[in-house]
Amino acid sequence: MGNIKVVHLSPSQWQQYKELRLEALKNEPQAMLTAYEKAKDYSDEEWQSRLEKSSQNIYFAEKENSLAGMTGIKFGEMPKSEHVVTIWGVYVKPEYRGLGVAKKMLQTIMAELDANPKVVKVSLGVVASQIPAYNLYKSLGFREVGVQEKQIYVGGSYYDEILMEKIINHH
Repeated sequence: MGNIKVVHLSPSQWQQYKELRLEALKNEPQAMLTAYEKAKDYSDEEWQSRLEKSSQNIYFAEKENSLAGMTGIKFGEMPKSEHVVTIWGVYVKPEYRGLGVAKKMLQTIMAELDANPKVVKVSLGVVASQIPAYNLYKSLGFREVGVQEKQIYVGGSYYDEILMEKIINHH
């Protein structure tokens, strides 16, 4: 995992965000809820706004001064669920897979969330066919809590989604 840095992009770097996010949506459509066909039509202003609004909640991995991957977190918005954080959109460029990029991003996020006394639970979903991602999440202490059958429909196929969670602060 050497030489992997986890960073946030500034709003002025929205084009790098757009490029990487579109690549993720195109290369791994079954793993992402947003459709590439929709996202490719977002205006530049919309991309800029999306990064600006959530720049501290989107994490990027850099290796050798190049973006290698990204993921994001979303805090629960309702009073009864603000203690829950959802990890979304974990993506690593194919040429950087197997080098610990996703692990480094997730370890960084989990350390930050663990230090946040408001956060009690972190949840995520992973397509059942994505065995390396599933195994990574298990190695980080996530446990399977359910399966949503045929949850995602892409390219004429249905995919099951495994729901996973980790309790991080016990109150």
